[in-house]
Amino acid sequence: MSIEHVQFSLPGLLAVDQISQQSRATYKRTLTKVRMSCLGTLPSGSAVTVKLRIAGVVQSAVYTLADATRSQETTAASVAIAADTWHDFIVVTNGSAADVIVEGAFE
Repeated sequence: MSIEHVQFSLPGLLAVDQISQQSRATYKRTLTKVRMSCLGTLPSGSAVTVKLRIAGVVQSAVYTLADATRSQETTAASVAIAADTWHDFIVVTNGSAADVIVEGAFE
């Protein structure tokens, strides 16, 4: 089974409820890993947390980039995304960070 990596950009100084660009595929995908990387200002004082949104519905799993950390990977709980369904990530806590990339690994 091949793995597809898709990047979701969160540019600029992060804000709570900021939404990344969206993605969709013409086939079913399953999210298996999430890697968050900070290209700008590192989180300071608290972590950056995001949640996956599928068709505008926020999912329960939280993905975190710890305070003062440049990059962090989390294994997802195999979240299935139906074909032709828009999905993105929403910022839950911003950690005063800037320019964050959320990369999803899909099977």
